[in-house]
Amino acid sequence: MKKTFINIVVIIFVLNSIAFCQHSVTFFGTISYNTYAMGDLEGIQNELLIDIRQNNIPADKTESFPPYFGYEFGFLIPVIDTSDRTFSIGGFVEHGSTGGRIHYQDYSGELKVDQSAVETSIGTMVDYQTSVSEIFNFGLNFAVSYTLSSFSITSLLKVGDESQEDELSFSSASFSFKPGVGSSMDLLGMQLGISLSYLIYIPSNLEFDQYSEAYLINQSGDKVNINWSGFRLGLQMRVSL
Repeated sequence: MKKTFINIVVIIFVLNSIAFCQHSVTFFGTISYNTYAMGDLEGIQNELLIDIRQNNIPADKTESFPPYFGYEFGFLIPVIDTSDRTFSIGGFVEHGSTGGRIHYQDYSGELKVDQSAVETSIGTMVDYQTSVSEIFNFGLNFAVSYTLSSFSITSLLKVGDESQEDELSFSSASFSFKPGVGSSMDLLGMQLGISLSYLIYIPSNLEFDQYSEAYLINQSGDKVNINWSGFRLGLQMRVSL
């Protein structure tokens, strides 16, 4: 999995470096509010909650994989650049996270079960920008990325002065596709704008980090998938050099 990731990084770097030597470059950063399709992980959380309550512990879910903020940084190199439109190719790195929590606490102690999902993606994209007025622009883009995901389940049990903590860690890798639209305005030599996209992630199994070929399964014996698919609503800044 790591070898595949390195190969993709090298390919993206080589393809974009060819154009980078001949053109100007635009750097961009995006802060986005992301939704996710974590149905399988929510199912695991529900199974854990049922098991805990069967032991007469009235725990509750305080978080269940809600939308959360992510960020993206990248660059674009123009292939076609005219006075009113630009077609570019580029690369980017993206990061996102979400999670769940089961919690109960009273005078005798505390029980907490945290589930944390984190993804880091690297990819390439094409971008089309056209001017609709002297300062306003409209854009379309399409991205393909390779995503490394990590998922952990951490439990903490405190009874009096005694405590016990356990953690299970899993990882996964897959590809995703992201079509998007955006609008921006030229301001002080920069472009400031908003973007809306939808990430189409190919769901992937979660492999146990300590044992190769061992996977996270639910109580029915089915492999559990992680799925980052969802909308991305972002604020973006671009600077051309």
